[in-house]
Amino acid sequence: MYQSGRRFYLDSWQSRQWLPFPEKWKKQGIVTTDTILADRPVGFSLCMDQSPIKGATMPRVTMDDREGYIDHPTRGRLDTYIFEEKRNVHYYYDPGAKDWLQLPVSWELRSDHVSKLMAPIEETLTDWRDKHDILAALRASNYNPQMCIDNYLAVGDKAGAPVPGHTDSFHLMGEMDHSIKDLNKTIDKLRRDLEENSRQLQKEEKGRKSAEEQVRKLEDKVSSLEAEVKISKAQHEAQLQQTVPLTKFLLQAAKSSFDPILVKNLNTLMRLLHKDYIQLKMEASKRFTELQEFIKQLNVGMANVSKGCSALGKEVESVGLLYRKEAMQRKLLYNKLQELRGNIRVFTRCRFDDRTKCCLQFPSDQEVQVPGGRKLFKFDKVFSPKATQEEVFEDTWPVITSCVDGYNVCILAYGQTSSGKTYTMQGPPTNPGVNIRSLKELLKICNERDNIDYVIQVSMVEIYNEMIQDLLTSSTQILEIRVSGNHILLPGIKVMEVNSLDDITKVFQVGSENRKTASTKMNSESSRSHLICMITVKGHNRTSGATTTGTLTLCDLAGSERVGKTEATGKRLVEAAAINKSLSALGQVFSALRTGQMHIPYRNSKLTHLLQPSLGGDAKACMFVTVSPDESNLSETISSLEFGSNARQVQLGQAKQNIQKKAPRTPGGDNDNGD
Repeated sequence: MYQSGRRFYLDSWQSRQWLPFPEKWKKQGIVTTDTILADRPVGFSLCMDQSPIKGATMPRVTMDDREGYIDHPTRGRLDTYIFEEKRNVHYYYDPGAKDWLQLPVSWELRSDHVSKLMAPIEETLTDWRDKHDILAALRASNYNPQMCIDNYLAVGDKAGAPVPGHTDSFHLMGEMDHSIKDLNKTIDKLRRDLEENSRQLQKEEKGRKSAEEQVRKLEDKVSSLEAEVKISKAQHEAQLQQTVPLTKFLLQAAKSSFDPILVKNLNTLMRLLHKDYIQLKMEASKRFTELQEFIKQLNVGMANVSKGCSALGKEVESVGLLYRKEAMQRKLLYNKLQELRGNIRVFTRCRFDDRTKCCLQFPSDQEVQVPGGRKLFKFDKVFSPKATQEEVFEDTWPVITSCVDGYNVCILAYGQTSSGKTYTMQGPPTNPGVNIRSLKELLKICNERDNIDYVIQVSMVEIYNEMIQDLLTSSTQILEIRVSGNHILLPGIKVMEVNSLDDITKVFQVGSENRKTASTKMNSESSRSHLICMITVKGHNRTSGATTTGTLTLCDLAGSERVGKTEATGKRLVEAAAINKSLSALGQVFSALRTGQMHIPYRNSKLTHLLQPSLGGDAKACMFVTVSPDESNLSETISSLEFGSNARQVQLGQAKQNIQKKAPRTPGGDNDNGD
């Protein structure tokens, strides 16, 4: 597209938006337009009051006749452009004319397919009742109901308002947005309170340290005063001891010879000495009193600091508990919204390999980043190389157990060769994966429900070189797909009933022995086929008489691989070509579902044809994208992450429960054989 002197291109795979045309692309091909002879140079402008310089060659600037503008009454001037895109046109075959003719509007309203496309429009826009007008707008929107709704609201100056595809999803999104806003406000307030409490705690901590320093100084001073008092007492006692002999001497001298002047001087000296003693005693008593008062104040301050620290610790713990509770509530709301939308839940798991260092980074449990920070991929859950089989199954079992309630569930493992798909799905006997743990969980749930009789049946096939073979029998017969309504059937397939752990072990042991594996440069035991395990759970409620039928499809896909890297030749080369073709067909199905195309190419391969009920719109789907930690496999890792990221955008619609309700038997009725 050429608009206002600038080129744009449509990114139809990732962002689905018009983006500026990179300059480096112009050197890699021939760039042409309808009316523009050459790109306008950078910085070139055409002024009305300037004439071209003689002798200079100026590029001829021509406007594209498809671009223009409109003056909107409320939005002002809007740039416009006429795009050339392919349109879906509804035709019918006229036997008389022996040609395809465009279907009239009145005839098209009788089409069931068009009625399904008009249903979400009529449900969302209840005030738009003219079906002919709706059909005309639907034709103009290339039979895209969402685009038709957006155009209708844009005409009414409501562009930009969210238009949900489902009423329940719309209300749930609104409630979730309000809840998230309230939670964010609460978290901000709690964060501010926590920061204020932290500052108060730091201030009190400084006060406590200062008080401790003063106490230490006062203790040193008290020790010094006590030492001075002891010295003073010792000096006073020494003086008293000296005074007694002196008094005796004076008395004896007075008896022998009396000197009045000497007696007067001695009396003056005694009075001064007594006065110094009294002052020293009063000073010591005063200092001890002040010290005791300060020690009392210090004890009160320390008690307050301790009490404040305790209260702050409880408040911080309360804030943390409230934050975790709100985070869990937000996660539940998000999971409920995802369930209503019917998105494929995509998990990513990085293989553990102690022979090499992991080149990927995991900022959180929902993000994975490639080296150099070039791109950040987000998934429903990211498992690092240290994740255990138990942790992987813990996030998977809520989807698996829906099978018991009558829902169709599909779990796929996708990734390059040697990235850990088979380990995740099947695992070793000592540490089983999703397959065996799923059947164990199904048996456990069925045994816990007393009033419902369950029957669990298992079948297992592999798709090898576009041929379907039964893995539970030694027969080499090729199975063919038969379609009955919305059901995919495989006539002649062997079905085994499981009632215990031994039955489960036997089924997977037989299937693993019959599966085709071979050695390549990438993996010593590479899976050369797609393994599909189909589990049917039928439950009959003895109280209500209702019967539910749920299916669990466990698919361990063969590894995507580059032939040049695996160095496959001969038979291995034929197998690799068939594997890559079927995986490409799976990517085409996801792309068609993501973009809402009218035709979904399920029949392009046996794999997508067999998985059609699991990806057709009423099932719960989950995908494991397994990647290698080795930097030498980084290109394949990025390709797998992009495949999973695009699959995560697919919306299958809300899952439907397969249930047949019947009236329960009553005593004395037609089925009662009593007297």
